[in-house]
Amino acid sequence: MSLSKDGHDREHVIGADDFQIVRRLTFELANVPREPMVELGWTPENGEFLKKLARSIPSQAAAPTRVRIVVTGEEIDDPSQPGRPVAEGGSASEDEIVRFVPESVAQVWPELMRGVFDALGALETRYRTGFHEAEVSQALRALDDVGEL
Repeated sequence: MSLSKDGHDREHVIGADDFQIVRRLTFELANVPREPMVELGWTPENGEFLKKLARSIPSQAAAPTRVRIVVTGEEIDDPSQPGRPVAEGGSASEDEIVRFVPESVAQVWPELMRGVFDALGALETRYRTGFHEAEVSQALRALDDVGEL
C-alpha cells in the first residue's frame, strides 16, 4: 500500500459534472456480471465503500462544485470522515466537496468504472445513466489519476 512518494495522502480533484457520471456508473456496478468485476479487483467491501461514496455526494451538486478525493492510507468506512485529524488546508471550501478514499479502493476504482462501462456498452450506459459515450469517456479520464501511485 502506497501513498504519495513522500508518504502523505494524495489528492485529486474531479469536476462535479464528471463526478456525477462516475456516481451513476457506481450504481450500475450491481447490474453487470460479477466475474469480470472481480477480475478487475472488485470485492464486496470496496463495492460497498464506492456505493457509500456515491451516495455521500448530492446528485444535484452545482456545476462549479469540485469533488476533492483524498486518497489515504487509513482504512475508513465513511468517505466523508478522514479517520484521523485533517491536516492544515484539508477542509473543504465553499465550492468543493471533500471525500476520503482508502488506497485499497482508489487503486481499483478507475478500472471498475471502466469495467462497468465496457460491460454495459455505450448504448446501454446511455439508457441507464442518461450520459453519452463521449461524456462517460471524459469522466473516466478524469478519474484515471485517482488510482495511480
